[in-house]
Amino acid sequence: MGMEKRARGMGEQETGAFFVMTNMIITPDQTQGACPEDPDLHDVRCTNDSDCKAMEPVEYGHGVKTGKCVNISAAQGDPHKKVCEIYAWCPVEVDQLPMPHFNLTEGVPLLETENFTVLIKNSVQFPKFQESGRNIHSDLKKCVYDPDKDPNCPIIKLGTIVKQAGEDYNTLAYNGGVMAIIINWDCDFDPLSYSCQPKYSFRRLDDAEAPIAPGYNFRYARFYEKGGKLHRTLFKAYGIRYVVMVYGQGGKFSIVPLLVNLGSGLALLSIATVLCDVVVLYVVRRKSYYREKKYQYVNDPDSEKGSLLHTEDKK
Repeated sequence: MGMEKRARGMGEQETGAFFVMTNMIITPDQTQGACPEDPDLHDVRCTNDSDCKAMEPVEYGHGVKTGKCVNISAAQGDPHKKVCEIYAWCPVEVDQLPMPHFNLTEGVPLLETENFTVLIKNSVQFPKFQESGRNIHSDLKKCVYDPDKDPNCPIIKLGTIVKQAGEDYNTLAYNGGVMAIIINWDCDFDPLSYSCQPKYSFRRLDDAEAPIAPGYNFRYARFYEKGGKLHRTLFKAYGIRYVVMVYGQGGKFSIVPLLVNLGSGLALLSIATVLCDVVVLYVVRRKSYYREKKYQYVNDPDSEKGSLLHTEDKK
């Protein structure tokens, strides 16, 4: 099965999935040097230099300690608090949403992407039946996916994907998440009832109630030179990762499997009768009673010894 994606908006494409950024934390103009560590970390608070062991790495931090105890910056909070100074990319990232010192709203993503659309090109092949199919149709430029009005259109709004999965778009976009776009091909290749159209469905893959590291995010940097020194801008990107999952099955009538299955069924019916007789006559607790009811004993008038014969009850 082949699949091609094209996202309209700020996004990244990968094999079998694509990512659309919806929120971010930007730490601009970082350079390598010494600066106060993030005061939210538990092992960097100090009162004097002896609390900061030089060249000791900060656990879950941004660098190694210089051996100095310094005041935090105004961007980090109360400047009267003290933390260990570190060697790192400075200033260190302030990992808070929304970004501090920006006119942003709590719970509202920075980027509006709900009405962006994605075109998913998908093709399938069934070599056994020498059949193939595509999800692209003639009125591609006029359609937008709708589960009721146009369920076969491969151009889908990102907001529709999230809504059909029972999620709120702004809530999901604020912290990020992972969504599945499921394409299911259920094909019938019989000439009189030919049908091979994809069906789209959507669901969320990550745990919305995860107590640790909820959502979906990653960091990347843009490096540049200024004044003969290396600088960078650090981005922590939040967004929605859309994973495309394709399933398919196809069938066509053939007389050979029909005859094989019919013969197997008849053979099983005959075996079942024998097995039932064995169980009833030799295994169950009241086997003597069932044996008396199954067989009828009669006298043989032609026998000289007058022996008894038994015949199977035909009732």
